[in-house]
Amino acid sequence: MEFDLAVLAAILTVDGDSANDKHVVFDRVRELFRASRKDDREGIINRAINSTLSPTIMTSLTTMRTCVALYFWGGTALQGFAFALIVGNVVGTRSTIFFGSPL
Repeated sequence: MEFDLAVLAAILTVDGDSANDKHVVFDRVRELFRASRKDDREGIINRAINSTLSPTIMTSLTTMRTCVALYFWGGTALQGFAFALIVGNVVGTRSTIFFGSPL
């Protein structure tokens, strides 16, 4: 697969989207820590992940549907862009859910 400016744009887009998702989770963790100081750390983090999980999954699935449509019907000019977005979307959502909370 050719690496061109469209693929670079997709990588930067995924990076920004993933960073935004992580900020949402971290902000929710911070809010819950301030609201309930007596609860244990693990419980607060679990509640923060659970409260942001639904919007994260819905955003990811909506983006994935669009990227799959671009990959199959966008032509050869957009296949690299769409493929980079698909892979980045999966990796970014996974890292937001599973790797964001331990940090």
